[in-house]
Amino acid sequence: MRILTGHGSKRVGVPIDHDTIRRKGQGRELIEQALPYQLRAETSYAFGEDGVRCTISLPTSARTFEERE
Repeated sequence: MRILTGHGSKRVGVPIDHDTIRRKGQGRELIEQALPYQLRAETSYAFGEDGVRCTISLPTSARTFEERE
């Protein structure tokens, strides 16, 4: 099995409000719940002083790549 991993980050220009972190929007719900459930993805979603960072790792198979060629 192959693993496809993507990293992303979003910087914010103002300090992060910790009350905002507790709320979950649709994008965060997708990353933290839907992708692991539907695609067996491993995800991480973390807030830092400069913004948010996200990593998504999806299992793939050699057959997936062969079918596209």
